[in-house]
Amino acid sequence: MKFAAPRHRDTEAGVLPLINVVFLLLIFFMIAGSLSPLSAFDIAPPQSANDADVLEKQVVLLISGDKQLALGDDVITEGVLAETLKARGQGAEPFDLQLKADAGLDAQYLIHIMTLLREAGVDKLELLTVKGDEA
Repeated sequence: MKFAAPRHRDTEAGVLPLINVVFLLLIFFMIAGSLSPLSAFDIAPPQSANDADVLEKQVVLLISGDKQLALGDDVITEGVLAETLKARGQGAEPFDLQLKADAGLDAQYLIHIMTLLREAGVDKLELLTVKGDEA
């Protein structure tokens, strides 16, 4: 009695479709997912009826409800704010700044910060808000 020689199965042929599916899923999630830049602290900006686009490459000043300041990703103090902005403006054109303040922030403090920004040489200031529900 003759027995047939055992067949060798090609194990790589079963793995290739799996690798293809994994790479397709990876590409899908890279395209479909969007990551937003992280702020130094959480801020809930006030609502607005305007839905203008935000430019990503401008300098953003964050002011939290408890009066903490962050310029970009760096947490700073009020005294260092003017010096940092003046140093940024030296030797360059006047620059624009985006201000993202918490909705619960005291308005007098916000006006005080805006005065400091004007003295530091900020040419144009944009107050960032979120689009509110139209009533």
